[in-house]
Amino acid sequence: MAVTSALLRLYGGVSLHSELGGDLVLPHVPVDQFLALLGRLGGPLMAKELALLGDLPGLVGAGLASGVLFAAATQRFARGLHPTRSAVVFVLAAVAIAWLGTLAVLWPVAGAGYTGLPVGAARAATAAGLLLTYAVFGGALLAYRTLAGRRGPRPGPGGVVSRRSALLAGSGLALAAATGLLARQLLERSDLGYDGLQYRGTAPITPVDEFYVVTKNLIDPRVEASNWKLEVVGLVDRPASYSLDALRKLTATEHEMTLECISNYIGGGLISNARWKGVSLPSLLGSSGIQPGASQVNLRSVGYVISASLEEAMDPLALIAYEMNGAALPDRHGFPARALMPRNYGEFSAKWITQIEVTRGPEVGYYELQGWNAHFVHTMARFSAPRNGHIVARSAGPIRLAGIAFAAGRGISKVEVSTDGGATWRTAALDIPGTRASWTLWSLAWTPSAAGRYSLGVRAVDGEGNPQTARDHGTAPAGATGFHRIDVVVA
Repeated sequence: MAVTSALLRLYGGVSLHSELGGDLVLPHVPVDQFLALLGRLGGPLMAKELALLGDLPGLVGAGLASGVLFAAATQRFARGLHPTRSAVVFVLAAVAIAWLGTLAVLWPVAGAGYTGLPVGAARAATAAGLLLTYAVFGGALLAYRTLAGRRGPRPGPGGVVSRRSALLAGSGLALAAATGLLARQLLERSDLGYDGLQYRGTAPITPVDEFYVVTKNLIDPRVEASNWKLEVVGLVDRPASYSLDALRKLTATEHEMTLECISNYIGGGLISNARWKGVSLPSLLGSSGIQPGASQVNLRSVGYVISASLEEAMDPLALIAYEMNGAALPDRHGFPARALMPRNYGEFSAKWITQIEVTRGPEVGYYELQGWNAHFVHTMARFSAPRNGHIVARSAGPIRLAGIAFAAGRGISKVEVSTDGGATWRTAALDIPGTRASWTLWSLAWTPSAAGRYSLGVRAVDGEGNPQTARDHGTAPAGATGFHRIDVVVA
């Protein structure tokens, strides 16, 4: 059963039990409790590793318990009945009950298609995968019973292990080894090697392989372009469905946009900027004709949905992107297409998007259920050079202070830097002012009056004239606020 489940996940994109269970349960855990739980488990990556590696042993444990129950049931309730027929009946009934029970519980989240299947087809694939997993287990029980006999394997003459017993033991060891090998492959395929990747540089365009990554998945989708369709449905006059080739044939638009994760702490690196190419979301919606009364746009992706207001979706810079920095989107960044929402935190820029649904009201999605509020991005500014605790030389001339500033959808009009703990502030140069959707790169030449330890701070004003708030607040539930401060030693 464990081997079948792992093979289906690796080569068929059928969700593991732990993935389905996580998608069902975790959205209902309030964000503060969720973050506390991650802390107790050793952080997000350790929690993911536990979930991923716990799936297969969990199935093995369930199989052991089921085998014991099967043996007890056939001995107690099959007296007077044909032994083989009664065993088959028990197994068929158990497989049907397990399958239907699992589907009944997990049906709301069964539509995650990790190879790009539409929701309906993905649900069918999940149902078929679960049935196959349980059926293989049932077949293994019957095969073991046939090989071992109703009373189990017995020693041969003189206490020597019989050929049948050796065959059963050897097959068990082979399956255990296969399970371990597949668990290793699942780990290698997982996102544990890049989830939480941060970027702390100041290049105007972030290299694709350095662009920050945050994902809720254990194993990110590997979408087959031939399976994938983007649907425009709901309150529209002309529902549409686009293949990747059809999407690429539409009028393309290209612009820079910065994405910042709502979990980015003050001074953190969960923020990056890229040049994106795709189809304007307003034009895509306009082609289908929005009906009166529509107020919301649900962006449906693999395993989650984001609900944006119609106003947010009709922003001229909102995009369905299929290229990043001149190349096709990598898997981790949403191949074959993702949404880009210029006014919101990064979670709104749904990756692996499969459906755009226009509705009268919002659908409460994965992150909203937890309590996150990603509709407004707080103005931020950050030092990228020097780093906190660094020693800088005064003899080399003015010290270059540099960094980024960002206010999604509003742009940046001013950046100020303090070199005396906030007592006074100087205006920095906006080397690359950026747009209302992309970050600003700033710098300031500083000549310290003497050697010693200095406390530096940076703050920004957005493009609408609103100053960055000084109040320190953590990331949950609506993003971090406060000034980035660092200490440096001038030698």
